[in-house]
Amino acid sequence: LVARGMAYPCFCSDEELARDRELALSQGRPPVYAGRWATADRGEVAEKLERGEPHVVRFRVGAERAVDIRDAVRGAVRWRTEAVGDFVILRSSGLPVYNFSAVVDDALMGISHVLRGEEHLSNTLRQELLYQALGFAPPRWAHLPLILGADRAKLSKRAGAASLADWRAQGMLPSALRNHLALLGWNDGTERELFLDSLELARAFSLERVSKAPAIFDPAKLRWINGQHLAGMPRTELESLIVRRWMENGLLCEAWEGEQPGANQQGQEPPAPRSPILSPFHLQAVHLVRKGLDLLPEADDALLGALGYPLEQTLAALEADGHAREPLVEKGAFLPVAQAVVDGLADEQAPLSQAIHQGSYKAWTQELGKKLGRKGKALFLPLRLALTGCLQGPEVAEILKLLALESGEIRDRSCLATLAQRRQRLKAWVDARL
Repeated sequence: LVARGMAYPCFCSDEELARDRELALSQGRPPVYAGRWATADRGEVAEKLERGEPHVVRFRVGAERAVDIRDAVRGAVRWRTEAVGDFVILRSSGLPVYNFSAVVDDALMGISHVLRGEEHLSNTLRQELLYQALGFAPPRWAHLPLILGADRAKLSKRAGAASLADWRAQGMLPSALRNHLALLGWNDGTERELFLDSLELARAFSLERVSKAPAIFDPAKLRWINGQHLAGMPRTELESLIVRRWMENGLLCEAWEGEQPGANQQGQEPPAPRSPILSPFHLQAVHLVRKGLDLLPEADDALLGALGYPLEQTLAALEADGHAREPLVEKGAFLPVAQAVVDGLADEQAPLSQAIHQGSYKAWTQELGKKLGRKGKALFLPLRLALTGCLQGPEVAEILKLLALESGEIRDRSCLATLAQRRQRLKAWVDARL
């Protein structure tokens, strides 16, 4: 560019540039470079360069004229070159500025489309001029609307997740995030909000339907979309996804198909996600927790709610609550039921063990009610406490059905409890009161 006279060295000091800007503003002119070195004597320039005086390199904009582009979102956009003046393309440090670097880099890589936020629209005039001067075909421009937060302010990293890794950690599916981002300023011409298939979304998407108006990023909407993607996921895919998470988070024992991948070396493709070996217990566990999931971490909480056994904490809370302890802890309401559960789980041949594995838990419950002269809450609430360690949660029969399938999947030191572990802890409580 310098050799062709389309760029030139500029030796202006910061003080000179500041005075020129102030003068231009006082006269009602754009505060652009005044062109002090645009027509300088070549000999003077050569002497300064020979002495190594600090300088920048400016692009010569040339005669005042209009520059037009066709933006895929905003349509026809026109600027006047006098609005920018001769601008810097190389700093005095020898480093190129962004606009020059971006043009050269994109052109050499064959970039065909530049999609970016509307705040970069002001850069486009300089870049278009550089494309023309360098003889490169400019890309197709598309300046997208800003994304605003719920407060209508520009979305910032401080307002939420700052990276894709953050969204993954929160349990967002890639397909759901793509779905939501595509809808920020775009629609397919209908009121459709869900695109479970990303290929279908890609086929439907067009820049021509992107709105110029700012879009509102709604975390609650993203959460809902994620839940819909989870609900619409093929059953086998969801089972593998959730069980892999439970194994990797230490809730369940690890069991993977094939060899575990080694550490990824720099420059290599990341290893594919490991495939868990699924047992009937795993499949039933996913069936128990899958309804109503919006985020993957909720599956962890649901599994803890179903298979955790907070007996001691629940009993301690009941002891501290005078109203709640009356029907359960006092007057011997809980102890006979707890003893019946301990006896019923004594071994695999014991009545309750047999009932759980044969699917006849309700019949065993009816027999116990007749034996103790109990029914309704007076029977079911103490039974729930004895078998699940808490007073609410999934149906007891569903939890027992799941526990009956357990064959080593629950880790010894996890927060979950097998039937044998439940009996052991319940027995300790009973023995302490006999």
